Amino acid sequence: MIDIEISQAITHIWNNKFDQAELLLMPKVSTNPRYCLHYAESAFLRSFITASLDDTELALRRLKDTKDLAESYIKLLESNKCPPGYKDLKSKEEFKNHLLDCKVVLGDSLYMLAVLQITRDSKFKGCFNMRKSWKVFEEALKQVKDGLKYDDQLLECLHFGAGFFFFAMSIIPQKFLKIVEFVGFKADRELGLQYIRECSSFNSTGIRSPFATMVLLFNNLLLPRGLYNPAKQLREAEILLEENVQRYPEGSLFHVMMSHCHRKQCRIDKGLECMEQAIANCSNFQRPPAIYSYELANCYYLAKLEKKYAEMALDTLVKIAASRNVLTPVKLASSNGSGGQSQSSSFLSRTFSFGSSKKQQQQQQSTIDEVATPETINDRAAYLMLRGAILKGIDRVEESMVCFEEVIGLQAHLTEKFYYPYCLYEMSESHFHLKNHELSLDYLKRCNTVTGYDWEDPLKVRLRVTMDQIKKDGAGSDWGEEAEEVESTTDHHHHHQQQSPAIPNSTITQLDTLSIN
Repeated sequence: MIDIEISQAITHIWNNKFDQAELLLMPKVSTNPRYCLHYAESAFLRSFITASLDDTELALRRLKDTKDLAESYIKLLESNKCPPGYKDLKSKEEFKNHLLDCKVVLGDSLYMLAVLQITRDSKFKGCFNMRKSWKVFEEALKQVKDGLKYDDQLLECLHFGAGFFFFAMSIIPQKFLKIVEFVGFKADRELGLQYIRECSSFNSTGIRSPFATMVLLFNNLLLPRGLYNPAKQLREAEILLEENVQRYPEGSLFHVMMSHCHRKQCRIDKGLECMEQAIANCSNFQRPPAIYSYELANCYYLAKLEKKYAEMALDTLVKIAASRNVLTPVKLASSNGSGGQSQSSSFLSRTFSFGSSKKQQQQQQSTIDEVATPETINDRAAYLMLRGAILKGIDRVEESMVCFEEVIGLQAHLTEKFYYPYCLYEMSESHFHLKNHELSLDYLKRCNTVTGYDWEDPLKVRLRVTMDQIKKDGAGSDWGEEAEEVESTTDHHHHHQQQSPAIPNSTITQLDTLSIN
């Protein structure tokens, strides 16, 4: 069912050979929805590497073309007509397989459109297309229960699409999530990941294997970990990456992810090698992607930190604090953190503990304590947040809490409002690790009530992850029940929601047919 040209084109795409992939796909782009989809997917993935507005616009145009072609072919097939470009379809089974393929292509094109729209601040359009995408997958899931024989690769594509939908719904910003949830749909990250794992390179060599693997890597390396130790996620990511950098040696996306994986385990030299290879593999672009150049510079910076036990960072922090521009390292920490974690803790906990003995870590702490008290209240809050993050990173949790509590006490005087909710969350996590569950939930509730601050969406996603973990670990207990109450307010609605059913044994409540391109 899946042509050999498509498999070859996908291998080219993940090896950064976009032009070669498109040459294979172009002859059937106007007469075969699946060829049209992967032709659009080439521009879609390239746009994430180059961050080019032109590539993004091209991807949007191609995805809309794919959506239109798939919709027109679905109408023809449902009318028992053979669409242009298809060979004569003689059996019901052939019709049904091609119909399923077109539905999966339509669902895929809609969620890719949605991803681009959400990342470009067209969040309402993106959310509406997400809803329409789910309706398509829901219909496809019903179809495959009709007793006919369906192609295994098509079923894998269907499961990936449905799984991706569940996963995507679990990470979109809260204020837009209610658009797709108000009719009873409930995002379920674990269910989504279950189906994505079935399609990843752990279990498959199908055409959705690399895409599924990239979603798992995004989940394991870039999304907030909440209350969990990241060791398990890092190990899973490392196994996947070892396989895929060999499978796609001329690509760059897997090399970038490998760099992140090494850096999060304090193997900076290896992370540096991976970023250098990622950039070398972009030689066919007009210029190296700007984000790759930034990541490479960051690796060089961290490599020096490792060798000098963070002396450079401490010296920089002292100078920045003295110049009353402490917000800068907080932004730096945000850009280097784990995709939405606290604006400082992830980056700084790595930065200030590279290969250091406890004595050396204590010397680092002594150095930062010498920073003069900032002259403004916002600078003081930034300094305390950074200091608390460093203390937390070297397992001096109770001392870090003193810093976070002071920031919380400054709330009424702060003009930079994000310090307060982020420190509330840090206090909640600290109390959790100290097994003070009631206090942990209390801080989560207080954090959840704060709105209208910079970087609110990443913290809200982190709150949702934390709530899911508490409910899972505390199922049936007062701890788990209270967490559900907090999550209901985090989701900004209070009506009862149905638990997400398993795919494909059952389907979710019918969604509206609202569509925005």
